[in-house]
Amino acid sequence: MKIGIIGGYGYKNWGDDAQLMHSVIKLKEKGYNDIVVFSRAKYIQKLVNVPICPSSHNLFKDCKTDDQLLQKYNRLINNTDLNSVEKQFIKNIKSLDVLFFSGSGTINTRHLRGLCIFLTPCMLAKIFNKKVILSGQGIGPLTKPQYYSFITNILNDVDKIYVRDFESGINQLEALNVNAEIGVDDAFDYPITTDKYDYLKDKKVVGINISSFITEELKEVLFNLAVEIEHLDYHAVFNYFQNEGELAEEITKGKFEITSFANPSEIAEFYSHCKCAVGMRYHSTIFSISQKVPHVNLYLNNYQKLKINAIEEETGLNIGIDCQQETLTVNNIIEVLNFNRTYKNMFVDVYNDWKNKKYLGYDL
Repeated sequence: MKIGIIGGYGYKNWGDDAQLMHSVIKLKEKGYNDIVVFSRAKYIQKLVNVPICPSSHNLFKDCKTDDQLLQKYNRLINNTDLNSVEKQFIKNIKSLDVLFFSGSGTINTRHLRGLCIFLTPCMLAKIFNKKVILSGQGIGPLTKPQYYSFITNILNDVDKIYVRDFESGINQLEALNVNAEIGVDDAFDYPITTDKYDYLKDKKVVGINISSFITEELKEVLFNLAVEIEHLDYHAVFNYFQNEGELAEEITKGKFEITSFANPSEIAEFYSHCKCAVGMRYHSTIFSISQKVPHVNLYLNNYQKLKINAIEEETGLNIGIDCQQETLTVNNIIEVLNFNRTYKNMFVDVYNDWKNKKYLGYDL
């Protein structure tokens, strides 16, 4: 059985690449070894040790407007006037038995381009009678009704959809009248295959994850938080997922340890050594919960808020601080983290409850 995996890979967004790495490991555990990943990035082939082929991003790169995107979509699914790149892409889809769309926050109405890039391959695969499984999908925000029918028509043809937004994602799909088989994914079950951070295991680490969305005020708060953490006899370690090295140097002023990651497993391993963690990304929360680590997420936009609130509603954990609405202080963060056993036990309970849910996304 040949499986093709698509998603937002190849840009060193370790959240998306983590979902890919996770999916490949799990599929191989099930005995599925004939796998190809749709990505332009050569590092992806090394990361997951499977072949790559051109992604669907190239198909729509010259489209400037919604009309042009839809015209290209219609040409592809109707197999008309195709160029050599488009013909090769369709040939690659036809060679599959299963198309596995693994992890991405693109099923929303922020823009049509992302919908076309990721849902067009799903439609093509169904035209050629292939099985299509969507795994680890972020659903929403859904605020532009003009895109609803486009989404619904394609998703009603796929075989299974597993969402990462829990009941929130399921409810949004139901509101779109999507009638495919729908469940929740296994994002918290992330494997560790590295040992880079063994040196941290006895250091009472508090991880502080930063992103480029940070404000000047928040930079100062996080520096002062690290100072307070050290006073409490913990070890503050700043970390980042992408290209924020210079930003981390600016925030820490040369006073605190900084680390970055060479692959997603290193992120999971790092969090496994943390006593608790502060994050600014959705995936910093996912990695924390996957390692049963108490966590607080500092969000600065409504999209992040939507994702973090979905976790809070599902788990009952109070993990989010809305930095758009609240004046953030070190004490705010310390109060949420709480540094106590009760809060740690809540994360353990959430993790164990999640592990007991049956996930069927890899039963192809």
